[in-house]
Amino acid sequence: MRRTSFLAAVVFAVVSLPAFAQAQAQPQAQAAGTSVRIRGTIDKLDGRALSVKERDGQIATVTLAPGAAIETLVKRSLADIKPGELGPPIRNLNIIEVLRQPGGTLAFRHRLVGTGIIEWLSHDATGRMVDDALYGEAAAAEIIATLTRIVQTALPYHRTARLDHNSRKFALMESVELPLSDESHDVAMILRGVSYRHIGAGTEPDLFFKPLPLD
Repeated sequence: MRRTSFLAAVVFAVVSLPAFAQAQAQPQAQAAGTSVRIRGTIDKLDGRALSVKERDGQIATVTLAPGAAIETLVKRSLADIKPGELGPPIRNLNIIEVLRQPGGTLAFRHRLVGTGIIEWLSHDATGRMVDDALYGEAAAAEIIATLTRIVQTALPYHRTARLDHNSRKFALMESVELPLSDESHDVAMILRGVSYRHIGAGTEPDLFFKPLPLD
């Protein structure tokens, strides 16, 4: 579904899971219609001359094309995520913190709620628990059950739901929800990319909560 692809793209474009620093550059074509791929570790950059240490230990020098872009991934923990660094897409993001209670019970708290979500729901749930007080008894039980499933399976999920708990029966929420693990490999947060749309009168939307295909 195109909307699913869009939501997933937003999520993955904004948050990088912890990874070791890497860098890639597209070298100039060495001859007309040809290109060479080089994989290794960047040693140094001198002007447009990029030195790359290849896997066999050899140093390859690449002359970058004018305006060539170099992208990097930096190892960071979930605690390093700062809302101000996420840019415009943060409007439609919701980060839910996973709290492990004595006895193995899970609880959930909204760590971040984007401004686009706040505008649709007419309130800011940042810092609030996912509980009866926020959603009502029936809706809270369903939401907690589905979030618990994400934690237990460590799989991304695709969800559509009415906003009955917020007196927005005319609106449909659609989200892609991704589990984020900490250094202990336990799911510590759930990152949600959310969109909303109006439901036409007499329309019965397709409501579901299902694993997102990974292939």
